[in-house]
This record gives sequence, C-alpha cells and structure tokens, in this order.
Amino acid sequence: MSTAPNRHRRVLLQALAGAGLVVGRPAGALQRGEVLVPPPLPLLNGRWLRPEDWAGQAWVLSFFTLDCPYCQRHNARLDTLARRMGGHGLQVLGVTQDDADAVRGHLRRHGLGFDATAQGAALRSLVTARRVVPFTAVVDAAGLVRELIPGEMSDDDVQGLARWAAPVRTT
Repeated sequence: MSTAPNRHRRVLLQALAGAGLVVGRPAGALQRGEVLVPPPLPLLNGRWLRPEDWAGQAWVLSFFTLDCPYCQRHNARLDTLARRMGGHGLQVLGVTQDDADAVRGHLRRHGLGFDATAQGAALRSLVTARRVVPFTAVVDAAGLVRELIPGEMSDDDVQGLARWAAPVRTT
C-alpha cells in the first residue's frame, strides 16, 4: 500500500494552512461525538431548563437572530418537527441573544410553540464558535453531539432530524 496519497494530502494541508485557508477546530467548541454539559438556561416562559432536564431525550438546538429571514423559515420547519414529535423523545429549543420581550413577540406572531431562551451565549459558546445563523445542533439522549449544521435546512432535512429521537418508554 502506497503512502503517496497521505503524503500529498499532508503537503496540501500544510500549504493551505500556510496560506491561512485551513483553520483548526474553534477553541471550546464541541465536535460530533463529544458530550454536551449544558448550563442552566432561563426559558422565555419563565421556567428553567436544568442540565438534568436534557437526559433521556434528544434535543434540536436552533441558534437564530430575529433579523434573519432564513432563521424565520428554518424555525417554522423546526416548529413543524416539534409539533409532529409532540415531545416524544425529541425537543426543539430556540436559542438567541436578542431581547427577551422581542423574542416572545416574534414566537407568538409566527405561531412557534417550541421552548426558547434569550440568554443563549453560554450554550452557543459550548456548541460552536461560528457566527452563522441559523445554526442547528442535535444532541442525542445520551448527551452526545450528533449534528452541527450551519445554515438553513430544507424541510425534508429538518424532518429527518426525527431519527435522533430517543425511544419512548411505555411503562
């Protein structure tokens, strides 16, 4: 087996890095397969989402801003997913740093029923250093980061996130 492809790849990556075209993993950002230990988060409905509340179900996190038209379409698709799942094994959480009252009004005007927090800076810094919105992350029932998706997703792709839902126990 030849090592030429590996050598060529290494030389190419070194050249790209030297030109500033390849960057490493952002400091502090999680990668797929790593465990997310979420901070306590105040939700816009007045409740607190505690780290232990995440256990046993998958979470789809939507990082968004109010002035992002792509986020509006994306969050509408996520709301459809949340309603379809009905809280059975998968939850959707909107995460923003916009004004809490403005976010409440936005959610109400657009008929979005998923939980949201307007104090998402700590959670965002754990999940990604990227500033792109929307940004979607999926955390499985064991707390492992499974998906990190920058940008708006198609409806089919959003609905496909249901595959991460934890099995529902019927006891």
